[in-house]
Amino acid sequence: MKYIGTREGVELLPSGYMEYMAERPRSHGLFGDEDAVDMSAAMKELNEYPGNIWTHVISLKHEDAERLGYDHAAQWRNLIRAHCNYIVSAMNIPPSDFRWYAAFHDEGGHPHIHMMAWSAKPGQAYLSKDGIRKIKSALTSDIFNAPYLRAEVLLQRRAGAQGQRGNESSGVGDVYQPWAAFIRASLTGSSGAPLAL
Repeated sequence: MKYIGTREGVELLPSGYMEYMAERPRSHGLFGDEDAVDMSAAMKELNEYPGNIWTHVISLKHEDAERLGYDHAAQWRNLIRAHCNYIVSAMNIPPSDFRWYAAFHDEGGHPHIHMMAWSAKPGQAYLSKDGIRKIKSALTSDIFNAPYLRAEVLLQRRAGAQGQRGNESSGVGDVYQPWAAFIRASLTGSSGAPLAL
């Protein structure tokens, strides 16, 4: 452990990184499992923690963040909370031992979050390249596909409601197909695959 943490070339977590995340200009404050984070308690916890702490930066282009609703802290907080199980699995941490904080930074060209993640039990977590890929895949899929899926469900409900009101023609759902195609095209690349972060 000492070799891994102190060998030449290791990137040290800068002192004050949590303060940077939470208090820098255009930051929207620190969040985690709880909406409000006690900064002094969190700093004490991290300063006394002897294990590895992973830092993640998750960023979108301004246009994508605005279009997909990731231009405010609440949406990012909801995204991370919804994917905690993917993150703990990728980091090999039991859910009960997972700890994390993040902060949203509203940078004009690239709104993003800084996230710190670790296990309550030092030495327990491990993040491989495959684990990083799994986290990216889960977050990317939700960010770029969730609006499409919500729109598809809405379109199907509308088509079903039309049919239930007595319009039994087989083409009722076809009215919504151009909208579904438009939504699909706006949320995917030209190949039809979800846009990557």
